[in-house]
Amino acid sequence: MIDRRYHLRKSLKKVQLWLDPIIYTHRGKGPSIPNRGQWVMGTVVVSLGLLSTPVPGAIAQPTPPGTNIPETSPSQTAPEMTPGRVPSQPLTENSALRLGVVRSSENQAQWEAIDARLRAAGLVYETIELDRLLDDAREANITVLFIPNISTWTVEQALALESLLSQGVHAIVSGPLGVNSAAGIRHALTATLGGTWQGQLSQPTLMEPLYCRTEMLCPSNWIPPEVNRIAIPGGILAPSGYNTEVMTTWGPAPGNPAVLVSDRTTFFGWEWGNHADVQYDSAWLRAALLRSELQRGPLVNRTVAGQENPPPPPESQAPSSPAQSEAEQLREAQMQRRQQPEAAPASSPVPAPAPVPQAPARPSPSDTLPSFPGSAVPSPSGTTGVEAVSPPGLDPAEETAPPGLRVEQGPLPIPSFQAIEMRRELENLLGRVETALITASVHAQGPEQARFETDEERTDKISVASASLDSVGEKKETETGEAIAQIEQAFVPTHEAIATARSLLLEFPQLVQEQNYAGARAKWVEIRDLLWENYPTNGVLAQPEIRAIWLDRGSIVRAGSEQGLARIFDNLAATGINTVFFETLNAGYPIYPSQVAPQQNPLIANWDPLAVAVKLAHDRGMELHAWIWTFAAGNQRHNVLLNLDPNYPGPVIAANPDWAGYTNQGQMIPPGQTKPFLDPANPEVRSYLLNLLEEIATRYDVDGVQLDYIRYPFQDPSAERTYGYGKVARQEFQNLTGVDPMTISPSDRDLWQQWTDFRVRQIDSFVSDASQLLRTLRSDLILSVAVFPLNPHDRRNKIQQNWEEWARRGEVDLVVPMTYAMDTNRLEQLAQPWINQGDLGAALILPAIRLLDLPEIIALDQIQALRNQSVGGYALFAAENLNPVLNGIFQRTQGPSALGDRTPIPYREPFAAAAARFTGLQREWQFLRDTEELSMREADLNKFEEKGLQLTQALEELASNPSGPNLEQARSVLREFRGQFLSWMNLYSLQKPYQIETWENRLQTLEDLLSYGDQFLLQR
Repeated sequence: MIDRRYHLRKSLKKVQLWLDPIIYTHRGKGPSIPNRGQWVMGTVVVSLGLLSTPVPGAIAQPTPPGTNIPETSPSQTAPEMTPGRVPSQPLTENSALRLGVVRSSENQAQWEAIDARLRAAGLVYETIELDRLLDDAREANITVLFIPNISTWTVEQALALESLLSQGVHAIVSGPLGVNSAAGIRHALTATLGGTWQGQLSQPTLMEPLYCRTEMLCPSNWIPPEVNRIAIPGGILAPSGYNTEVMTTWGPAPGNPAVLVSDRTTFFGWEWGNHADVQYDSAWLRAALLRSELQRGPLVNRTVAGQENPPPPPESQAPSSPAQSEAEQLREAQMQRRQQPEAAPASSPVPAPAPVPQAPARPSPSDTLPSFPGSAVPSPSGTTGVEAVSPPGLDPAEETAPPGLRVEQGPLPIPSFQAIEMRRELENLLGRVETALITASVHAQGPEQARFETDEERTDKISVASASLDSVGEKKETETGEAIAQIEQAFVPTHEAIATARSLLLEFPQLVQEQNYAGARAKWVEIRDLLWENYPTNGVLAQPEIRAIWLDRGSIVRAGSEQGLARIFDNLAATGINTVFFETLNAGYPIYPSQVAPQQNPLIANWDPLAVAVKLAHDRGMELHAWIWTFAAGNQRHNVLLNLDPNYPGPVIAANPDWAGYTNQGQMIPPGQTKPFLDPANPEVRSYLLNLLEEIATRYDVDGVQLDYIRYPFQDPSAERTYGYGKVARQEFQNLTGVDPMTISPSDRDLWQQWTDFRVRQIDSFVSDASQLLRTLRSDLILSVAVFPLNPHDRRNKIQQNWEEWARRGEVDLVVPMTYAMDTNRLEQLAQPWINQGDLGAALILPAIRLLDLPEIIALDQIQALRNQSVGGYALFAAENLNPVLNGIFQRTQGPSALGDRTPIPYREPFAAAAARFTGLQREWQFLRDTEELSMREADLNKFEEKGLQLTQALEELASNPSGPNLEQARSVLREFRGQFLSWMNLYSLQKPYQIETWENRLQTLEDLLSYGDQFLLQR
């Protein structure tokens, strides 16, 4: 994973795409200013400080005659001019944001400084008294609340804030909000805001931005340029909830969080208005307001505080049904639980469970969440209490990320940001369909029509590394023309769909410009559906890649015998799957008769599924990897199938109560979750698990092992919901520090960091031990890990999973991030940070797709998106979710009946896979030259062919004779080829930038395969 510089160019292009329409398409006057609470922002470019001089056309909006501006706040007079800036106008078209700034006795002394910064930002605002928060905000129709530096809250005020946010108001908060309130109120505010203040930094510190994985939470690049201009006194924030993002850190990553965002809030980790730099604070507030507007859209797209329904649009655009805001859609999607039903046999002999072990004693909490009195926020059940404000955390392991871009029919206005995102999404989909069409067309040529130059003849052919991908070259003109005509005929519908989509795409921005939003949305959906319906699923789309699938326990149980399991493997082989993650240890039960574990899975009777699966896979040319639940030792859902007590912790903990882990409340299973976990700090636990791994690796001819649940359960430290308090863990930590971890909390910063690091080390060291053991037993065994694609800070603090370090140390071969998403847009958001990260050692990245409830065409589109990235392949969860439609698509696009002879699996034959992949690229380039789509200057063409031939020979030689010198030669030629590739493709890149980006990604994959092969084949 060597040269990632081209990804920086991609990011800069995205910023330019976003800025151009804003700079060059100013569209006249904005909406009139209502009587109360209206604020007016400058043009986006000027207000963000991206330009130091006014932009032509960026004029202030005059206040309409007769507008009364209340005198309750001195800041509601006309804002003073700031040198080098202009009075401002709405952030986006159709802006109707109304800003309220909350004042209390605590920030009264800072009010003059706060007001000065608001003036510097060019803002008009409504003063909202904290004691009248709900009434004042509703009366003023506030859409954005800014809450600077208020640390003491009452129950009624916390409920009022939750009520406003639940109605669509966005909150921007700063400083140690709520820290001087009772513990129950702090928990409620944390749940409402998505984060909490943990403590003050010891000295002023610079901030650094992080990558955002959720486009809806951080549209475009909203962080102001001033982000790391000065060091300021700040505090450490702690995110709460799966959808809270850390946007900046104090110091370089993995520094402590400084700015958090969620779908409802922006949280500044410093006291806004309480340091010397006015412009710094003003820039951050402007940026947060911009983010709020871009994310939420115009006023007609959301509920306004104090109104039961949003204001109706003009009659000509009245929607037929109420529309949800994007934030509401996101929250709704996050509440949908993913279920995994499993059918148990009618009768299964189940032994009586051992007594459930009791939790260790724990100090009583000093205070608890109070029962909230009645308020304007009724709970779903009609009663008012803790759940109305601070529901227990739900396990993010049970969630699929909602769509990154949701477009629904209707006349609601489309903000410029959303229009750009919608167009870019269609362009990317168009690019994916085109790249798929090129691959399918090349394979349709057949081996007899794919000939290339040899070193001796220079014009006929060369040998290649892959038996399934034949090289391509010069052919007689008549023969070539006939072949191309036949191929084009086979894919006429796709060609026609691409041409039509390109034409229709030109109409989309015009419809937006004409404010025909219903027409624009309808056009968008028409183009998307047209491309989806004409994906080239009748041709081969695969390349030498990992095509993996998890074969779940439920499917194994239902198979019931070797004959039943054979039918599953027959289907997997027919669909082109080459790697099976076979569920071998689940909920504490091995699927095979073990001499180490207390009990085989009771749903398996009189046969050994693991032994059968190894034979079935190898007979069909597939690899089988034992999929292991590492530290998760039970499952309440599995207990239901076995007619056991729901609280039964599984056979391992039942037999060894001291091996269990616990929450800080003394619970074995965290609230909202279903699985008890073992204590990773317990040497007996580690020895038991290592013995199981040794048993599997020595008794069975498995090709690999996958560690799943290689973590602690999900926690929320900001709400004081944490885990890891096993008997041994507490003893070991107390021996190290002199403190029982049960007695500390996240507010004890130094000790809490030591406790977090202690738990991270338990997981890290176990991975090291497992890797060393397995490689000692069998050096050819592949070790993979199923991990979460969260940012490093969240993973360390919430599940103590530090998988980047495992990859950097070379302890794992495959990293499988569970990038489960309901659309391709979100999948790419989740996967790209790790695909583009260049410091993960030689491990191959294998993003995962969840098939449950995912439409078949989106599954195919997600696979194509990953094929266009620099990854080794993909993994599908799970076999039980395959259906006849998907089976048919996979058989045609990647099955052996379509591919022919087997292709090398990248983790097993990395050098051969690299040679075969480059042959595939050569065939694509030759095909496009034959169809006269790819043209080069003669000098460039000669050089392109010469260097391509050299690289083909170098890769073939490396595949045939792996050695250090051959590896260095291949790397040298590849780097030289990549260094000139963009100049050779300069003309084509103007027409097809997505295709060029795809080819660059695939060349990067060659680099990755060479690095992996160096570690796996040459150094191991």
